Amino acid sequence: MAQRRRKSKEPNKLVWQIPLTVLIFVGVVTGIYFAKKPESQESAGDHMVACTLSGDADCMLHYTTVSEQYTLGLDATKMKSLLDNVVKPGLAGLKASGPVQVHQDGGIFTVVQPLKAPDGRATVINYEVDSMGSGPQTPDVELSLIMMTARAAWPGDKPFPDPTQAKTPEEKKTLMKAQSRFYADAISKMVPSLTATGIDGVLEGVPPAEDHLSWTDLLASNLSIVGSKFASP
Repeated sequence: MAQRRRKSKEPNKLVWQIPLTVLIFVGVVTGIYFAKKPESQESAGDHMVACTLSGDADCMLHYTTVSEQYTLGLDATKMKSLLDNVVKPGLAGLKASGPVQVHQDGGIFTVVQPLKAPDGRATVINYEVDSMGSGPQTPDVELSLIMMTARAAWPGDKPFPDPTQAKTPEEKKTLMKAQSRFYADAISKMVPSLTATGIDGVLEGVPPAEDHLSWTDLLASNLSIVGSKFASP
């Protein structure tokens, strides 16, 4: 007598494998999406502040525009030299004196970190972060580093000449001249160290309409214009 085939009590493996495959696929796609999700401009600004304070050259170069890197021959070695030999000594003793401030104007995010020393010296880390094809980037990174470092040289027991605080046109003109003279003097003292980095001057302006300034050109320019954003920590 033929024996009847016993039905398997095991669940149909195929029925379970299909949902499992779908779940794995969804998980992989989700992981790839978040891994490749573009960094926000605000997050990039926070990273730049942290990298400035820690002296992370690779990080700073990551947010530097290609045009600035190419025009100035700016690489990780030169960026590290700038941070180690110019920025760190100039900002010695200064620490964050408040939270990072973020302001948005159209498509530009401005990130500001006030710094202050016990002796009253002060400056601000100030970056304007734009959204570009390769992700968030900041124009004129090197110039920003130089200006914030120069600003820290102002004596802490004297009011800084800030044209934005002027009450009359004449007072504004006077303060702008005083601020330009200060920056020119402070940067002239930095030029030997800046030259030693191997960086060929600075870029100033908004891409693609930027000006390539030599160190001499920079000292001859109206530094109160670019220096105004570092005036009030």
